[in-house]
Amino acid sequence: MSKHVKTLSAIGSAIASWSNGVTASSEARKTLLAQCAKLSLIEKQRVDVELVNYYAAQAGVGVKEREREHALFCASVPAWEKNAKGQVSHPAAMALSRARGVLFAAEKNKPAARGEKKQENNGPVFTMENLLPSVSAFVELVSSGEKISAAQKKEIRHAANLLLELI
Repeated sequence: MSKHVKTLSAIGSAIASWSNGVTASSEARKTLLAQCAKLSLIEKQRVDVELVNYYAAQAGVGVKEREREHALFCASVPAWEKNAKGQVSHPAAMALSRARGVLFAAEKNKPAARGEKKQENNGPVFTMENLLPSVSAFVELVSSGEKISAAQKKEIRHAANLLLELI
């Protein structure tokens, strides 16, 4: 075999190996998500303490207590070193963030796996009872000459589309 063919074969093998690793990682993540979904918030916070201590040790930094309580995470945080912009750029910080994403996936209402769509907030839910009063409120708002925010414009478009569907 020529050197070129061996190089191409090695690249192909490396890509296949990487792809198999991604698939295995995805399956392992699904298993972990299922296990974490069964835990209570207090149990998840206990696991979070272990994760914080582990990644702080990996980064060679200490652990400190939060100044303010967090709704989900434990009271301990790694004492990350920040750059000139005030950002943490240590790989262990990203690893902790990914781990917390799996641990607290259910509480954050995040998609459980890649490819799933996030639940979108499409604004207020218009029904027949509240559609007409909302439209009249929008008309008054526009006629008064007040500035309309982007969110209000979205609501107006949504209401107008619903009205068009009724016609």
